[in-house]
Amino acid sequence: ECPPGRYNDGADKSECQLCPSGKYVDSSGRYGCVQCPAGTYNDGGGPAKACTSCAPGTYNDEGGKSSCFACEAGKYSKTIGATQCTSCAKGSYTASTGQVACTTPPNGTYVQATGASASLPCPAGKYCAAGACESCTSCPAGTYQDKTGQSACLPCPAGKNQPSLGATTCYSCGEGQFSHNRSTTCLYCAAGLYSAGSGNEKCLDCPAGKFSDGGSSGCT
Repeated sequence: ECPPGRYNDGADKSECQLCPSGKYVDSSGRYGCVQCPAGTYNDGGGPAKACTSCAPGTYNDEGGKSSCFACEAGKYSKTIGATQCTSCAKGSYTASTGQVACTTPPNGTYVQATGASASLPCPAGKYCAAGACESCTSCPAGTYQDKTGQSACLPCPAGKNQPSLGATTCYSCGEGQFSHNRSTTCLYCAAGLYSAGSGNEKCLDCPAGKFSDGGSSGCT
C-alpha cells in the first residue's frame, strides 16, 4: 500500500510513484492523484501529501498548476492562497510585480485610475499636498505654480495679482495701482498718492505742493 504523497496506478503493484506536478495524494492506498485546487500548487519535487498555498503577492486562478503567478504591476494580493489579485484603488499604485500592497504616490503626483502601475505629476497650475491624490487641485486665486509635480502653490508677490484658479503666472499691477502679497486684484492709489510704472507694491505720497486724483501715475 502506498503512503500518502505517493500512488500506484496498478500497472506495477510493487512500485509507488510520485504525483506529477500540480497534483497530490492526501491518503494511503490511492490509485491516482488529485488535482491541486486554485490558489495552491505542487512543483512535483517530492511526495505531495497536500498542495502548497500561493504566497502573498502571487495567485493561481486554475487548478493543477506547478507554481503560482506574481501579481502584475497595478495589482496586489495580501492573502495566502489567493485565486486572483486585486487592482490598486485610485490614489495608489504598484510599479512592479508580486506586491502585497499598493504604494501611496509621492506628494505632487496623482493616480486617477484603478490598477495603475505609476503615478503622474500634477500639471503646472495644480498641486497635490498629500499622498493618495486621485486628482490634483487647482491653485487658488492669488497664487500660481509654474512647475509640474508640485505639492503647493506659490503666492503672487506684492505688486502682482491673479484673479483666476489654476494659474501658472501672476500679472503685474499697472500704473496708478498696487497690491499686497497673495492678491487677487490690484488696488488703485488713493488721491494724493501715485505709483509710476508697473508692479508696485505700494503707492507714494505726492511731493509737497502737488496733488493727484485716485489711480494716478504721477502728481501735478
